[in-house]
Amino acid sequence: MEIWLVLAVLFLIIEFATPGLFFGLFFAIGSFVTYFISLFITENFWLLVSIFALVSIVAIYLVRPLLATRLKVNETVRPSNIESFLMKEAIVIEKIESHQNGRVKVDSESWLAKSSNGMAIKEGSIVKLEAIDGTTLIVSAKE
Repeated sequence: MEIWLVLAVLFLIIEFATPGLFFGLFFAIGSFVTYFISLFITENFWLLVSIFALVSIVAIYLVRPLLATRLKVNETVRPSNIESFLMKEAIVIEKIESHQNGRVKVDSESWLAKSSNGMAIKEGSIVKLEAIDGTTLIVSAKE
């Protein structure tokens, strides 16, 4: 029954379209095994469905942990780009007036900044980066 071959291809497409899950691969394995069994042993649909389910579940429980550790899936995700930038602190190099922009230094770069709560922040204060609005950093005084 060619439906198992079609399902195997569909599951592989799903696997390639969803990174990191490793589930479509095991259903594809189950579909391929079921396809070959339908060619040589039986064409009983419900028996084939049972074989598909059994092979898929066994593959998930036995092979997925090996692939996950081997390919380092689900490791601790380190923030990048904006997320890592927002975790930093900055020093105010030009006073931030209430509801007006000032300047802060993050690493070696100078940025426009405004207070997240509208309060003034004096020069030399250490601030936390809360968000980015265009080219302006939204900051709050570090307590």
